Amino acid sequence: MYNGILREVGNRKAIQDLPLEFCRTRFKDYNNLNILEFNVTYFERRFSSDEERARILATFPEVVQKAWRNWKEKRTTDPWVMISSADGGINFCFADD
Repeated sequence: MYNGILREVGNRKAIQDLPLEFCRTRFKDYNNLNILEFNVTYFERRFSSDEERARILATFPEVVQKAWRNWKEKRTTDPWVMISSADGGINFCFADD
């Protein structure tokens, strides 16, 4: 399985790789594409300083940043955020399981 986010960097496109252990897919969109889900606890588990966390978080789409803030401020207990293909979410399954 591959998980990433399609991003625009200036006038170029780039793909931001995501760590497999913080991703899942359970649903499909109207085009029958997998909807990527990302666990925002990644920012707390992988980055110890607030400065580094803020710098990395800024490289993610607004939908992820908002989910992180909501989870961190305890507005939600669910750390999973859906990143649709419209938000740049990419999920490829290379096996049928």
